[in-house]
Amino acid sequence: MCTIYVVGIADGLQSAQRACIDQRVGHRRLLVVSLWWIREHLAYANRPASVMIGNGLASAYPCGGLAQARSGAVDERKLRAFEQGVRFLEAAKTLMVLLGL
Repeated sequence: MCTIYVVGIADGLQSAQRACIDQRVGHRRLLVVSLWWIREHLAYANRPASVMIGNGLASAYPCGGLAQARSGAVDERKLRAFEQGVRFLEAAKTLMVLLGL
């Protein structure tokens, strides 16, 4: 999944006030949240990627009122573990490229 694609969707969600993402949230974090949400909701895998990513980001970064109180939709502990897995896969990919595999 392309990070810039995810960032573009995040920008659109913020413009439409469907997600309230703090400026301190980095691009990598947006990507990891999107990947995690898709993995946790494979029942919806037949939907377009933009919808899946949008749902994940809107769920993780809701706007205002009661929605803000429910922002626990993303389990930080699980997300951190998932992010470690993503880092491992990125390192393995780099190693394979270096080895010419």
